[in-house]
Amino acid sequence: MPQEHRDRHGRSWHEDDYAQIITGLREGLDDDALAGRLGRTTGAVRARAKYLVSTPEDMVLGRLDTETMAELRERVCSDPSFAWHRHARAWHEFRDLPFLDAALDDLLRTAWADGEPRLPRISADTGVREQELAERIIDMDLAATREEVVDRLGCTPGNALARSLSRPPAQLASTRAEATGPRAALDAGTTRDGAPDDADGAHLSSPADEEPQRPGVSPVDEAWVLIVHSREGIQHVSLHPSREAAALALIDADTTAAAASGAVPYRWAIAHRTLGAGDAGTVERGMHLRDID
Repeated sequence: MPQEHRDRHGRSWHEDDYAQIITGLREGLDDDALAGRLGRTTGAVRARAKYLVSTPEDMVLGRLDTETMAELRERVCSDPSFAWHRHARAWHEFRDLPFLDAALDDLLRTAWADGEPRLPRISADTGVREQELAERIIDMDLAATREEVVDRLGCTPGNALARSLSRPPAQLASTRAEATGPRAALDAGTTRDGAPDDADGAHLSSPADEEPQRPGVSPVDEAWVLIVHSREGIQHVSLHPSREAAALALIDADTTAAAASGAVPYRWAIAHRTLGAGDAGTVERGMHLRDID
């Protein structure tokens, strides 16, 4: 199935996604058509434009252009050798996000051909969550469903991938591989009340596959609430089953809210709540310092 017909909203960004942005801009596609080709929302594509035309240092020094998409379009059309890779990798490193690329694809193809239950080990070695790896395998047309991926390559019992399956998998790793990859020490829900963040929530990273399970708390008893607000009032409120889902929703919600309100600054918050515990729980906050059009 052509990639432009796939809904990839909320999926991890791959090197190919960025390459398609560059190609589409050189072909003269407008923002909406480009988003359709990628299976993303227009807001998400515009938000990612800064990954290709600026660096985290530009953000820290206040040098980000508010017309990021226009700047990127001008740069890639005027310079056939425009080096966008270094910008993208710098942003991924800054945000502690794995950079999904051709090397990872080769690793997944080899693992798929071998058919051994290696998904937990690949996740530990690369720092890419098992659910993201499964989605990439599907995008590569090696499998059609997550169930097929897990039947062949296994997964860690009880993690996000295992919980997303429609039936019990044929293979589950008996124990989770010890994480040694670059995201092994990711904070999966630390309170950061009042701590200002950068213009795009740059320090909000996806959690590891599993958060420590508190005694007596079932995943269905927990919820993560995403709120985006500005001087004009609350712009977005949504309820999510995991911190990961709330973080992914923020990518689009903050862009849409900022464009709609025209307010600077605007803020986001993700609150973790447990049924019956009242207001007890962690809260992460961030402040956005500019509009995203």
